Amino acid sequence: MPPTSIPLFGLRSSDGAAIWASVPLLFDYGDRNHRDPWITNDRFEPSIPVRILTRLMSMLQARFSIMLAWLALSVCSQALAQTDHCSQPTEALAATNWESIKPSHFQFEAMFSIPVGWVGLDHVFGTGERVQARWRSAIPFLVPTMVQSFPGPNTMTPVQNPRPVFYLHATEVASYFAAFDAGEVRLRRLRVRRDHRELPVSKGITTFTFAAGSPGRFLVPIAVRRLSQTLMEVKPRDRLAPGQYLITIGSQEDDGFEFEINCSH
Repeated sequence: MPPTSIPLFGLRSSDGAAIWASVPLLFDYGDRNHRDPWITNDRFEPSIPVRILTRLMSMLQARFSIMLAWLALSVCSQALAQTDHCSQPTEALAATNWESIKPSHFQFEAMFSIPVGWVGLDHVFGTGERVQARWRSAIPFLVPTMVQSFPGPNTMTPVQNPRPVFYLHATEVASYFAAFDAGEVRLRRLRVRRDHRELPVSKGITTFTFAAGSPGRFLVPIAVRRLSQTLMEVKPRDRLAPGQYLITIGSQEDDGFEFEINCSH
């Protein structure tokens, strides 16, 4: 009695020969004298290729489970860190407090308040623009992206608050500059690389859509309020995610006041 074949991973030809690159799983319910070369013994155990494939699948499943567990642990640890250090949002200060800011020695300064006093943000300057995704130039109508680099992978001014309130202070003369205006203040999110941070300063990847300026996904919505001739209040409209940020004044994208949202410290 001819064997009954149940192909699981492949097919067999009419004469019972295995098709190349197939891995069938066969069972013989008839003549025990008929021995199929794909069956290892009379107990109908899976063939060697099937066992190898099963072992590989088990290994992949185990690694996938480990990756899921590691991801869940990372998310939980970040959530706990946010809860421990980022649970109290900062409120805007009363006029009696922000009027105590000392006169600025620079054209513009950015700062925020903590219980022990005022903390100034570092003024950082870009190290130059460079071309990213240069390979697009080889394709008609595609253009590369221009990015501005900033030194270091992070700033030395961590802000342990997802809703910080910043104050921009200008000298009496600089306060009349067109750049020192509520509509000219921007909060930008920086992209972190191994040894530096960067900000895209061009939009569009085709010759028809290319334009100067940062893409919208790197701009953070903010609320800006003019407190006096020399002082403005800046605060994000939503909770800031952990990362590197830059406050810019005017149309300049190669310098600004840097800070980091870090609730794990």
